[in-house]
Amino acid sequence: MKKVNINELLVHPALKDMELSKNQVEKMSYLLDKFGQIQPILYYEKDGIRFVIDGVIRLAAAKNLQWDQINAMKIDWQSDEVILNRCISNNISKRTYWNLAHELDLFINTLVGKQRGKKRNIEDVIKLLDDVDENKLDKVKKDINLLAIEFYGLSFKKGSLRWLMRMYEKHKNGPQELLDLKLFEKLDNEEISLSRAYELTEEYFQTKKEQGKNALTDVIEYSRNPINGDTQHKVYCHTNEDLSFLDDNSVQTFLCSPPYFGKQAIYKNAEKNIKGIIHGNEKSVHDYIDTEVRIYSQLKSKLKENGSLFVVIGDSHRGDDNRIPQRLVVAMLNDGWHCPSTMFWLKGNQKPQKVNGRLMSSGENILHFTLNDNHKWREFLHWTNAPITLGRTTGEDYVDGIRRPGYYLKRPFERFRTFLEEQKFAGVLKHHCFHFDEIKDFGKTAHPCPFPINLAMFLILLTTEIGDVVCDIYGGIGSTSHASKILHRNSISIDVDLVSNNYAVNRILKCDNDIFTNEELKEFEGMFEEKTEKKVRRAA
Repeated sequence: MKKVNINELLVHPALKDMELSKNQVEKMSYLLDKFGQIQPILYYEKDGIRFVIDGVIRLAAAKNLQWDQINAMKIDWQSDEVILNRCISNNISKRTYWNLAHELDLFINTLVGKQRGKKRNIEDVIKLLDDVDENKLDKVKKDINLLAIEFYGLSFKKGSLRWLMRMYEKHKNGPQELLDLKLFEKLDNEEISLSRAYELTEEYFQTKKEQGKNALTDVIEYSRNPINGDTQHKVYCHTNEDLSFLDDNSVQTFLCSPPYFGKQAIYKNAEKNIKGIIHGNEKSVHDYIDTEVRIYSQLKSKLKENGSLFVVIGDSHRGDDNRIPQRLVVAMLNDGWHCPSTMFWLKGNQKPQKVNGRLMSSGENILHFTLNDNHKWREFLHWTNAPITLGRTTGEDYVDGIRRPGYYLKRPFERFRTFLEEQKFAGVLKHHCFHFDEIKDFGKTAHPCPFPINLAMFLILLTTEIGDVVCDIYGGIGSTSHASKILHRNSISIDVDLVSNNYAVNRILKCDNDIFTNEELKEFEGMFEEKTEKKVRRAA
């Protein structure tokens, strides 16, 4: 490229009849005057004469500005190749989305002065517009985005222009990983819509923000610090039939394991703390369910809007038609609760029982209740060092049967999916029930039904973050509080049995030594390691 005297350049004879409107020349003159010449004109030389074959409008604008010289580039084409190569060149050099965004950025932020403190030259630009009626002109004066659309003759709507410019801003100084997604290239090739390209750009930065911040890795980070400085735990010897002393909107997750129906849990040391019938000793299943619902109904005001209530419950089989878990779900739904999932905890070392007329029970139900369908749910994620890339859907798995292939963001993590997906049987968590090794450092307990700590940990990790409050209104010997403390959550434990409460207090004070190391957390993660593929249902 070199400077060439304008008076040495002639328009190629084949292009002499090319119609140049006054508006086109004025627009180009305005841009050349404000920004200078960015693209050179192309010419080829024959018999010492330089013929312009590309950039006719730029040449006319330069003459209009009374320039003496212009940036030009000589092309070595044969005479019979000139027109063909010009057409091919113009087609290939069609303005890309990136170049368009660059021009729009200069126009909006520099020329007409959208940035604070810049002088707006809107009136000068408006004079260059054609076919703009008075109503449209009034809107254009007030909106720089609309002015840019009119000036460049874009088919975009204002919202699409914003998407393009936000994409451009994020890519302009973005990391190489983002550029490697080649979203602008896919726009040029019409492989993706502008709205989807913008969504993927936003998803990329949200993913980078979330990368490493998840239910497991945040615990690893905090596990290096002392516990007592950032957590607090309360133990109440109190009936759960009156929970008015709890603060409203304060608990993120309630985790409960109520006594079975039919006198399967007798608290000899608790009777003096309870008025009326001890829960579990009701005369009928109907009364038992009514008590359960009444107790949990109190939790609606105590639970955060996006909180969860887990009820770990089994069937007592006092008769052949109890169906306690199923009845409780129906009753809770009738009381206004949502039930996003019901799970099953399969006990690997279930104690032998004498049974007649049925198979032995092998576990308990985990019923998940929420106030609405927008509850907090944190999946186990293990982030890898692989880059963020794009994946492409087949479009064959849509419910409506319409094929819609498209792009989605492939995040660099291995997903430890919920145990509904991880186990061989959907909806089943395989885990041993309580083992006394869990509490050997805290002394013996006479509690009839201790709760396994790993099960509590799993549910806490799924639905809470560090610093959230977890509450167990059937606190027992403090298993939920123990799990909460080593996961750096705050806890409240409520139980009518003073002996169990004293054990829980001792356990909470001494469980600092049980804080997870990296290796122990990896071992815990290993419980949910079996990988499954999940179909992508979102396309461009």
